[in-house]
Amino acid sequence: MNRRHLLAGLLVLPASSLVVPETLNRRGKRTALAPLVPSGPVISIADGQLIENLDIDAHSANAITVLHRRVTVRNCRIRHAAGHGVHATGATELVLQDLEIDHVGTPPSGAGPSEHCNNVNLEGCSGTSITRVKASRGSSNVYAEGCDGAHMSLLELHDARGPFPRGQNVQLNGSPDSILEDFSAENGPTSWTEDNISVFRSDRCAVRRGLVSYNNSPTGDGVRVLIEQNGTAEWPADPDYLTYRSIGPADHNGYTSDVDLTVSAGDILRFVVWAGATNTGDLTSWTPSIAYS
Repeated sequence: MNRRHLLAGLLVLPASSLVVPETLNRRGKRTALAPLVPSGPVISIADGQLIENLDIDAHSANAITVLHRRVTVRNCRIRHAAGHGVHATGATELVLQDLEIDHVGTPPSGAGPSEHCNNVNLEGCSGTSITRVKASRGSSNVYAEGCDGAHMSLLELHDARGPFPRGQNVQLNGSPDSILEDFSAENGPTSWTEDNISVFRSDRCAVRRGLVSYNNSPTGDGVRVLIEQNGTAEWPADPDYLTYRSIGPADHNGYTSDVDLTVSAGDILRFVVWAGATNTGDLTSWTPSIAYS
């Protein structure tokens, strides 16, 4: 089953297309979008400016830089190699819609070359609206700092690449009263992740109706595991360990936890997993099987 079917109404931008072929006007009727015009990096020049219908290729700078209020960026394809895709500072009430953004400066897999290659990078942009955006392979795909009341919907996010402290599909940092909804955030084996979705020091935010898939974060301190019978640790039995074994954040092998116990009616067996000093890198798979002989 295609997991995107779980998200009714989520816009998927085909990789072979430059732009969404049509959209809806205010009356709900479909209208064709204009063809794209090749362009290099763009910088805003006035409040209320409209930047649209561009096919932007940026090799060594931010693809779009927004420094003014109430700017709208729409119907663009953006490819950036060494800077951010869209970088906005103090651009209150910014509108981003119908965009396809790809960080083309990444290696085939693993960490990106810099933490400063986000697909969308916002600083002090309160009231921002981001709608119908596909973003791939950014240091973070969307990073918003100091952006009170941001509203993000219908986002398709792929393959966050880091490196630390980036690696999120979306991170809200000091951006209270923000909303992320109707989205997909999917990583895979080529990714370099931290938290898939991070809401950091951002009060009263809502994250809803989204698909979040895959995390291979190499950082954090992993988890601790043990098996108890009636409150006494029975595994691990190796005296080199205390009463638990540690599994590191990038450990995809783990341990074999076979143990033979004598049990009686009323005994309680517990399979225990708990965090270390942090809750980063703690995704764990453990499916115990109990057999009697």
